[in-house]
Amino acid sequence: MSTRVREVRKEAARADYAPRLKQLYEGDLRAQLKDELGLSSSMEVPRIQKITLNMGVGEAKKGMPIGARVTLRGTRMYEFLDRLIAIALPRIRDFRGLNPGSFDGRGNYSLGIREQIIFPEIDYDDIQQVRGLDVAITTSAKTDEHGLALLRGLGMPFAADGREQ
Repeated sequence: MSTRVREVRKEAARADYAPRLKQLYEGDLRAQLKDELGLSSSMEVPRIQKITLNMGVGEAKKGMPIGARVTLRGTRMYEFLDRLIAIALPRIRDFRGLNPGSFDGRGNYSLGIREQIIFPEIDYDDIQQVRGLDVAITTSAKTDEHGLALLRGLGMPFAADGREQ
């Protein structure tokens, strides 16, 4: 495990530590979304509930794992989302924004990442094969528009014209 990963884990373990995106949401974004979306109660403001990561291995052989899935909540969820937005997505070759049409109709967003090596924590020399990763962001939003407003407010880089480029 790299020294940087250990430092991040120690920092996250501190009791007074709050992830940057959580501070952003609880500080200004929640009130801004309430006004922008015309909601009557602060409890109606959409929030991120969990992030599910799914990675299929590919070939199915007897006795071998066929994939891996993990659900992130709380501090780890916000830390992963921050790394995804600030570090990983900008490292994608020819990246021009995410497709805002990938919402499911209930405010949840899904995206596929073709190469897991865009994350700096993954050492290129330690992997046998470059694999993809599915990311599902589950929100409490009732509509896609509310989910889009939440994720845009957190800094998700969506394409301006509504299509992934």
